[in-house]
Amino acid sequence: MLSWLFSSPSNPSPPTPAPPGTRVVPCSILDLNVAQEWVYTVGLVVPAQLDPQKLKESLLMLIERKFPRAGARLAFRNGAYEFQIPDKFDAETPAASFTVERHTDPCPHRDTVLPSSTPSSTSKPSLVITPPPSLATLLRSPTCPQTLSAFLHPHVPLLHIHLSLYPADDNLTLIGVTMPHIAFDGVGIGVLLRAWTHVLNHSDGGDWARGVGSVEGMPWDLVPFGEGDAARQHRDAVDEGEGEELRLARGWFPTTLRGTFTFLARMVYSQLCDPRDVMLYVRVPKAWLRGVKAGVMDDLSGQTSGGGGSEQREKERDWVGSSDVLVAWWVKLLHAHRAPTDTTPLHVHMAKDLRPLRIFSPSCSSPSDPAASSSPDPLPLPNTYINNAWCNFPALTAPVSALQRMSVGEVAVRVRRAILGYTGAGGYSHSDVEGDNRHDVDAGRRNWAANILHDVAWLSTKANAQKIKTAQILPCPPDGECLNLSNWRAAGFGGLDFGGGVVDGVDADVGETALSSRTDSKKKVKVAFVHWYASSNTSTPVPRRQVGTVLMEDEEVVWVGKMCGAGEAERVRRIWGDFVGV
Repeated sequence: MLSWLFSSPSNPSPPTPAPPGTRVVPCSILDLNVAQEWVYTVGLVVPAQLDPQKLKESLLMLIERKFPRAGARLAFRNGAYEFQIPDKFDAETPAASFTVERHTDPCPHRDTVLPSSTPSSTSKPSLVITPPPSLATLLRSPTCPQTLSAFLHPHVPLLHIHLSLYPADDNLTLIGVTMPHIAFDGVGIGVLLRAWTHVLNHSDGGDWARGVGSVEGMPWDLVPFGEGDAARQHRDAVDEGEGEELRLARGWFPTTLRGTFTFLARMVYSQLCDPRDVMLYVRVPKAWLRGVKAGVMDDLSGQTSGGGGSEQREKERDWVGSSDVLVAWWVKLLHAHRAPTDTTPLHVHMAKDLRPLRIFSPSCSSPSDPAASSSPDPLPLPNTYINNAWCNFPALTAPVSALQRMSVGEVAVRVRRAILGYTGAGGYSHSDVEGDNRHDVDAGRRNWAANILHDVAWLSTKANAQKIKTAQILPCPPDGECLNLSNWRAAGFGGLDFGGGVVDGVDADVGETALSSRTDSKKKVKVAFVHWYASSNTSTPVPRRQVGTVLMEDEEVVWVGKMCGAGEAERVRRIWGDFVGV
């Protein structure tokens, strides 16, 4: 009975079998990222009365038939995280948890969950500063898991949907979509939500099978890398003490005990000096953004009108996209209030969606494209991939004072060069690259692809994850500051249309144009705003003030947001007029 005391590596215990009635898919190295212990919630603000039964029935059928991995249970078995997908979903084994809270009074937090949509200027950006809404209570039910370990309990679905329903005269529904970050990224959950609204809008009289049948799903066993993936094997060898330590990933810095103390002390001191959190949002009109981008491109054209040499040739290749300009302008705004003598090194990291890059196993290609699946070359991930496919990379490094002196165009060019350098510029197919700025897709493919896979493998090792958690490895030097930027424009949250989920008999008078492909005359009910909220265990707190997010876009505007201290927000407000020119 005491034989377990004498167990040894030479006589290991047998592996634990998977539960009966499940299909198992291991978490990929992309899932095991620096945010793997976070539990995050996407909060959708919908200006309409929605029918919870319609939403529940359509989503559960969609997951069961087209995205079964979204209905998986997370497990840690035999030393590894994995998705355990039930062979059958039913009332005892639901594809997702669905909870509803009905309110009899209007939403008391309306001004914070739905920032003002009537800015003083519609032609220029507008600043909105609000107290942070109580997202934990508005978007999560009391039974919703708050930590990664809570999702590891038996029979807990990956997805938890919580509806907050308000009275008819309030015309408001809040949808909280909560999941562990180890299972989904922002773009991935956007794939599922777009499919959900498609089903709602293309089904007739509750015949959800009709809408589900027109959705392209994700095969349950699709994995980004094959079992023989060199990056994963190297990672596993390092974890088991059998391989050489991987070189440091780009954008990360080793430090000493003194450096760790300095870095953490700066963060704590900043929090103590400015303890009250507020949300800082900016509404950016697309027409204005296009104008700024056009001005930057005109400046770049003027710089390449003469001269020669390698520097001149590099300038001739320069171009920027609207997202580059938005990021540059946003970063400059956040630091424009700082002293002109502030030489603090600023390190900006950006989350890069890896789906379009040709770095993945041919076996992960779309089943509807046999020619692609037979290709021996790496391919992009199919656009229905819902799990993690991102990696942070260093997009900009500069002292704060130098950043203030740079123009928006100069910062945007540096961001674009960093992106092209990270992806090798050949990572995209020709159709993915704007205009005439098309690069040879084979140029340097082996080099940049290996570097990306190395960074992903490095970040997923257990040893490095622990060092990041304990601040032994930092995203900037100990005397610097780090800003992590996420861009959710590709997730398409602002385009989500819940018109098909409106309560029967209620006129959703929020849009004039009906989709011609719809089954009836329902009007569009677009998401009015998007929030995000994250939680974790106490050993890995979410650094909310170090994260900025491009939240959403619609036909007219882009919204960006960041949590910061009330004092910092007030300093941004003071320089706002001069910075924007209003």
